[in-house]
Amino acid sequence: MKPLYSRGRDRFKKLLLSIAKPTAHMDMAHAAEPLPGAPPDSPPGKPAWRCFSYDEIHRATNGFHGENLVGKGGSSEVYRGTLEDGAAVAVKRLMGAAACERRERDFLAELGTVGHARHPNVCALLGCCVDRDLYLVFAFSARGSVSAILHDGAAPAMGWEARYGIAVGTARGLEYLHKGCRRRIIHRDIKASNVLLTDDFQPQISDFGLAKWLPTEWTHRAIAPIEGAWRRSTTRTGSWTRRRTCSRSACSCWRSWPGGSRWTAPTGASSAGQGRS
Repeated sequence: MKPLYSRGRDRFKKLLLSIAKPTAHMDMAHAAEPLPGAPPDSPPGKPAWRCFSYDEIHRATNGFHGENLVGKGGSSEVYRGTLEDGAAVAVKRLMGAAACERRERDFLAELGTVGHARHPNVCALLGCCVDRDLYLVFAFSARGSVSAILHDGAAPAMGWEARYGIAVGTARGLEYLHKGCRRRIIHRDIKASNVLLTDDFQPQISDFGLAKWLPTEWTHRAIAPIEGAWRRSTTRTGSWTRRRTCSRSACSCWRSWPGGSRWTAPTGASSAGQGRS
C-alpha cells in the first residue's frame, strides 16, 4: 500500500479538507443548539487547522532533537517545539511502517474528530504535516499529563482545589464533545495519561486515536469491539480508609500525602483518612 503522504501533496490536501469540512446538516444542528460557554467554531467550510511544511516543524523541534522528546508510546512520539511566531507546540509523530494502514487510519481519525473541536478543555489541534511522514501539531500543555504529575515522587501532591478543578474541567470537555461540538465525538479512551494540564492546571482532553464521531440524528451508539485492557486501574499507596473498603489500593486520583500520616478531607467529605499501614 502506497503511503498517503506520497500520493501527491495536492491530492492529499483535498482529502484533508474533505475531512475537515462538515456537512450543511451538521452546521445547522450545531448552530441550533450551541453549548453554553463553548467558544465559536471556525466558519463553515473552513478548517480551524492548517497544513505545516516539514521544514516548519523540523525547525520548531530543533531537528526532532532528543532533548525535546516529551512523550513516547507504542505508536507515536511527541516533541516539544516553538514556531517562528513564538507559539509553543507539541508535534506528534506517528510511528510504524510507512505502509501501515492502522497508522494512517489513526491519523485520519484524529483529524476527523479533534479537528472539529474548539473548547478550553480539549487539546487544540493546530495542524498537520504530511511531508516525509505523518505529523499532528497541537498547542503545548506545559505541565504534561495528570498521570505523570500524580506519580512523580519528587513533585508536591496537588491540593484538593486543583484536583476538583481537573475533574470538573474534564467533565466539561466531555460534555462539549458529546453535546456541543459540531461533530459529536465519543472519545473512548479517557484516563489520567490522556488528560493534559496547562500552566494554570486547566485540564485538556487529548489523544483521539480511538475516538468515533456520532451522526447528528443519533442519540446513542454501541461501540464494538471494546478497546483497552481488562485490569484494575488503581494505584497501590499503602493507605487505608476508616472503613478499610479500599484495602491497600486507592484510585489514581488520590495519593498518600508525603511527610505525614494523615490527610485532610475536602469540605463535605464524610470521613478522614487513617495512617499508613
